[in-house]
Order: sequence, then C-alpha cells, then structure tokens
Amino acid sequence: MTREGGVATLWLNRPDKRNAVDYRMWLELARLATELGEDPDVRLLVVRGVGDHFCAGGDISGLGDLPFEEYRRANELADRALADFPKPSIAFIRGACVGGGAEIAIACDLRLAESSARFGITPARLGIVYPGFAVARAVQLIGESATKHLLFTAEIIDADRALRVGLIDELLEADVAEARLAELVQVMSTQRSLLTQMASKEMVDSVLLHGQVTDEVEARWDAALATSPDAAEGIAAFSQRRTPRFTWAPPAAARSVEPAEPTEPAQSVEPVTVTTPVLGVDGCAGGWVGALLAPGLPRPQVYAAPTIAELVETALQSWSVSVVAINAPADSTPETRAQVDAWRQTRPRCTVVEAHPELSFAEMAGGPMAAAKTTPEGIAAHLAELARHGISRPSVLADSGYAADDLLDACAAAWTAARYVSGDARSLPDPPEVSSDGIPAAIWV
Repeated sequence: MTREGGVATLWLNRPDKRNAVDYRMWLELARLATELGEDPDVRLLVVRGVGDHFCAGGDISGLGDLPFEEYRRANELADRALADFPKPSIAFIRGACVGGGAEIAIACDLRLAESSARFGITPARLGIVYPGFAVARAVQLIGESATKHLLFTAEIIDADRALRVGLIDELLEADVAEARLAELVQVMSTQRSLLTQMASKEMVDSVLLHGQVTDEVEARWDAALATSPDAAEGIAAFSQRRTPRFTWAPPAAARSVEPAEPTEPAQSVEPVTVTTPVLGVDGCAGGWVGALLAPGLPRPQVYAAPTIAELVETALQSWSVSVVAINAPADSTPETRAQVDAWRQTRPRCTVVEAHPELSFAEMAGGPMAAAKTTPEGIAAHLAELARHGISRPSVLADSGYAADDLLDACAAAWTAARYVSGDARSLPDPPEVSSDGIPAAIWV
C-alpha cells in the first residue's frame, strides 16, 4: 500500500504469479480496505497490480490443510470491504483480469483499462461455483446476459468487448493510460467535493439494494449538506471562475469506532449462514433498535422505533422475517419486560428467541470477551468477532443516533437467530414456554 496526499493505492504484489490472490492476500486486502475507508485523510482508493497484469484470479493451490470454506470467507471479506469502501475507488487494469481479479475490479466504483487488458470469469473451467455475492455484483454492473456469457463460456474477452458490455468505464492506449489515471485521480481527490462523492455512492448503493434512496440515507446526507461549507464554496468558486477548495470531511463521530479487522478464522469458528431473513432486537435509551440479516444483504439492515412492536412490524413490511431474537439481559427493567410481554401476546408470524448478546459474543469468541463492549477496545473486539462470523459492520453504526453497543447487541442477537434457524442453537436447561398453539413463545438460547 502506498499513499500520496489523499490518494491510497493498493498494489496486488505477486507478479511472478500474475498477482493471483491467495488466502493471506485476501485477508490483507480486507484489512487494508477497511482501515483506509475509516482514515479521514484518505479521499480516494486505487487498486492495481504490480508488473504487466492486474490479477489472474484467486490462487487456491497453496491452501494445504486449510478448509475451502475459510478461503471463501476471506475472499468474501475482501470483496465486501472493497465494495463498502465509503469513498471513490478506481481499479486500474492492464493484462489479465480474470476470476478473482474480475471480482476485485467489479467491487471498485470505476474501472480504467489499458488496451492490453483481458477479462474473464472462469469457474466453469474448474467445475466450481462463482461466489453468489460476486455474481450479484456482476449482474448489477453488466446485466444478466453478459454475466451469463462470461460464466457459461469461461471465455476471455478483450478490452473492446469489456467496454461495450460496461465492464470497464474507459479504454486507454498504453502510452496515455498512466497519464489519464493521474489526471482522474487529481481531479477527483482535490477538485471535487468528498461530501458529494460519498453521498452519491451511498445513494446509488441504496437504489441497488432497495430500489430507491431510502429516507434514512437521504435524511442523513441532507443533514450533512446543511452544515457543510462545500456548497457555498462551490457556488463562490463558480461565480469567481476559480477552482473550488472543498474542505468537508466525514464527522469525527463516524470514525469513533475502530474498524473490524478480519482475522484468520480459528478452526472452531463457523461463519453464520443466513438462509432466511432474521431480526435481532435490543432495547436502548431511544426505544428499540434492530439488525436484520437476510440472504444477499451485504451487511445488517438497521431499524429503529419507539416500541418493539413497531420495530418488528416495520421490518415485516419489507422482509418475511422467520425469527426475532430479543436481547433480554438479566437487568431488564419491569417496563421493558412488560413491553416485550405485551408484544409477544400479539406477535406476528415469527418465532421469538430471547438471547443475551454478551453470552452470544462469549460463545462466538470461545470464551469471555477481554474488553467491555462500551469501551472503544471492546467495540472493536466485538466488531471483529462479528466479521469472523460473516456479519459486516452496519453502515450506520456510529452516526445513527443510537449507541454503538446497542447496535452490536442487536447484531449479536441476529447471529443467534440465524444459528437458531440453521438448527445450531442450543437451549438452556430450562424448557421453553409453549403457547396454546404449540409454537414456542420464548426460547432461551
């Protein structure tokens, strides 16, 4: 990784293997992308390869005794860390961009390619299945037909065809490619508003995920715009026919929590498998906060409401939630317990599971957590545990108006719900209460 001003460049640095990415490289790519995304001094990310190639794919030849599932999880952590990078990112491509290389490039916002670039998605040559999250991104970028062609045939296409199908944004001759990259990086990192860029990126992602820009996303960026100096500066610079000097940066609150660092999973750790939408719920000072996990969601979707009934009903309007896991610590107030009990009497069509997030975190880590969750160190430790189990950092963790530890509790409860659905949850010795219809009213796990 190199840095120049506000621009960070991640170099795939294994030229003797055409920069094929192995297990440790996926983990390091995830770690660096996460760290750089949280760095206030980084405005733009470039990903490129050392030597004549971008990346010839994922290298699984050296896995040895490492289970393939762990390799796949490292691959997914890197893919999501790149796609979730909150500022603009550019893939600069020459030579081979195949398999995992195409996945890396597609996870970036923009793709510039030299005329020497060659592209392919080739699992059909090996009889394996390309990761679902990577297929989804490819379909979103180049459409159903072009994605099927690459996957069905495993053909290598040239840069002209890649440009025609939308796989790359600019096709450049070798003698001008570096200059064009430098020009684009200079403009985007020093002459354009980071507020506009970050807001636009999150809004586009919201449209891809929800079909529209959600009210929550729009309200958050409207609030940022209201206090930003960039709009006044942009208008003044336009009137004065000069280059604007934009100064907005993400608020400190958004960087108050250390990012989760993906770690090499221990042999005993199994990532959570989300087979159906599940919801984790936690009570907090402002009411209730929930974290929803569902197949295909890149990270937990966060809800908030004054009451647990309103929270769950809101989630059910968009998702067919099968299990709701409630944070039920021993020190719950009588008012909280009364609200939960009243809701349970008229609960919707889902099983209710009560889970203590601290116990969930302890089980995830194989023992008691070393730091309290309310400290920055504790929050970072819990984020890391969630990442190890396949639960990415919620996008509104630190700037949502709810305490980070409340959202983490909701995420841990959602993890418990997903384990319950998979049949992996273990009940405590006391038998669950059973309602008259034979459905458990509350199951402690």
